[in-house]
Amino acid sequence: MLKLNQMTHHAISMLGWLALDRAQSCQNCKDLAKHVGVSPTTAAKLLKALARDGLLNSQRGLRGGYELARDVASISVAEVVQAVEGGNQQSNDVVAETIYKALSNLSVYEVAAAHQAPPKLQERSENQTDKKDNTQ
Repeated sequence: MLKLNQMTHHAISMLGWLALDRAQSCQNCKDLAKHVGVSPTTAAKLLKALARDGLLNSQRGLRGGYELARDVASISVAEVVQAVEGGNQQSNDVVAETIYKALSNLSVYEVAAAHQAPPKLQERSENQTDKKDNTQ
């Protein structure tokens, strides 16, 4: 079984939480850390990496925080791996390259829908799948 490092797992969880809480414009670092179960320091490090790579927007000030930079369905797991783990994920290893390609085709939204699956998100996930099927 493929296992991503713990930091990548936490980053995907934070993005999933932001997807669930899309009605809220921004979430602060402490709240995201609490929801994911990490220290605020760890959350800050991850949020900064995700913002640096354009996956999140950050807002300063009293009502500041972090929000998704684009629709979560368009953010791939591979982009999160790249933001958190850095480096060039491409290699001469055929297995690693195949796995990375698969992660490029898997959205954070699909992961959030599969693992957090409240009715609202599950319904939205099914609608996204229907839209993909209709466009192909």
